Amino acid sequence: MKKHSIITIVGITALLLSSVATWAGNTSITKSGIGKVKLGETISNLPERIEGLYDKIEFESEEGYEEGENSFEVYHVSLGDNIIFDIFPEEDKVAAITVLSAELKTKKGLGMDSTPAELLAAGGRIISFNDGTVAIVCDGVLFLDIPLSDQGYKKAEQAYLGYDETFDVSDFDTSGHAKRILISGKYGDQGEKTTNSDFKDILILVLFLVATFAMIGHMIYVNFFAKPFPEDTIPVKGMDLNNLFVSSQMDYLYDNVFTPYQDPDDLSGEEPLKFPVGRKAAREANRTLKEIYDNHMPVDGDAADKLRKVSIITNEANKRSFSGSIKFLIITIVIGAGACFLNKEATPLLYFLPACILYYFSCMTPYYIQMEKAIKEMASGKKSSRWTDAIIGGIFSIAASAPMIVEITKDADTGEVLDKSNDSSLQIIGLIVTFLLFILLAYAMLFVGILNYIRNYILR
Repeated sequence: MKKHSIITIVGITALLLSSVATWAGNTSITKSGIGKVKLGETISNLPERIEGLYDKIEFESEEGYEEGENSFEVYHVSLGDNIIFDIFPEEDKVAAITVLSAELKTKKGLGMDSTPAELLAAGGRIISFNDGTVAIVCDGVLFLDIPLSDQGYKKAEQAYLGYDETFDVSDFDTSGHAKRILISGKYGDQGEKTTNSDFKDILILVLFLVATFAMIGHMIYVNFFAKPFPEDTIPVKGMDLNNLFVSSQMDYLYDNVFTPYQDPDDLSGEEPLKFPVGRKAAREANRTLKEIYDNHMPVDGDAADKLRKVSIITNEANKRSFSGSIKFLIITIVIGAGACFLNKEATPLLYFLPACILYYFSCMTPYYIQMEKAIKEMASGKKSSRWTDAIIGGIFSIAASAPMIVEITKDADTGEVLDKSNDSSLQIIGLIVTFLLFILLAYAMLFVGILNYIRNYILR
């Protein structure tokens, strides 16, 4: 009888221990949730109650009344009269969980009543956010709102201003505890892990820099390393029969494709030289010269002189000079420097520096395009202005045209001026709008550079 009793007791004990272990597993805090309440789970499919965990789920919603505010939605999960944790939804899925009860623990036995020293001893790591929040990551979850020491508060303020600060256990109140635990799936056991979003951001930044500097490299090659057509030495190749063909091709280019151009300031009276003007003429000149140098080189005589002359003219027409706006560059550099100063770091340079370099080289315009523009201006008698100068002038006019409102109070009977005050609110608004427009203009630098690159280097 005793033997059966012992077996029965052992069985019951094992069953109880198994039940306790199962219950503990169903109510432990993990980086993926609490028991059946897991991140990504459909909220409407959750049980109405889980024994020992909760017996009520209440939905609370508050509409955002201010413009730009989102609705606030949360599910309060309670056991008796106490809220155990909150579920924050995304559509009908569990997006995040905030633990509010010290009864819930991680598998290591850590909870809201654990001290900072205990969390760090269990493998936790201190992290800080740019809003000044300091927290401890442990067991894949975030322990928040732990009281800081005076030294810790000062470091948190510096971190909020953008300075790099290193925190340790002495920066916390030694007897302090977390007021809530956040489960969001974004944190590994040793701190914040790289999410897909972070990886995408890094990938986009790398692709942006690679593409930008590839364009800059191509423009540097075109401006400084591309080989021009030979001018001084024409290699001996082919037969005398090529001379007639070469001479006729050069005559055709010079007389029919090239355009007479004389500088308005040139008073020498000499016949103006002819140049390829516009993309069509430049392309035809380049194509014809390449064909001749590849297949029809002259030996000597008049053909060689004509080829040398047309080569010099074509090379000159393909040279480039800056035709952009220095004001546009200065504004962008100033705003980029201001962004670095306000952020207390050089990260904005990753955008502004490549954008300025790209814009500068993309504005290196071939002379054949500039000559086309100059001839049109000479024919119309009107000088065209840069669009950037027009926009900059328009932005300044916004601030300059903002009126000052003068409020005058008069006596109703006598008409005597009792009070006179100036209201500068419109001028302040004008200055703010001007500043914002200049920021937008500076950010447009990159896109203007890309458009100029396509126009001056791809469609040339």
